[in-house]
Amino acid sequence: DENAFALIAAGDSMEPIIHDGEPFLVSPRRRIGFTNGLAVIRLPGDEVCVKHVRFSSRGVEVGSANPRYPVRRFSAESIRLVGEALLVRDIGSVDTSIPCVMQN
Repeated sequence: DENAFALIAAGDSMEPIIHDGEPFLVSPRRRIGFTNGLAVIRLPGDEVCVKHVRFSSRGVEVGSANPRYPVRRFSAESIRLVGEALLVRDIGSVDTSIPCVMQN
């Protein structure tokens, strides 16, 4: 995806999958047809986060990997899927010289 970009996680809500300070890639192209998986989303109030996301006929479930954080539910119309999140350690290295912090 030529429009993919890197972000750096901030927080512990996605541990042990994504650690605080760990870079990951976001693929906007891979949001097409996306229904379930690790994604970056914009929630109501402009909160942007990386979470486990599952779309269903009842809406969208947004969950953390860390069990200390509860699953949240939203209407599909109230969130925006930015792109699928891809772990850098699974695909190789990424240039993180341009800082960008994402709350997770």
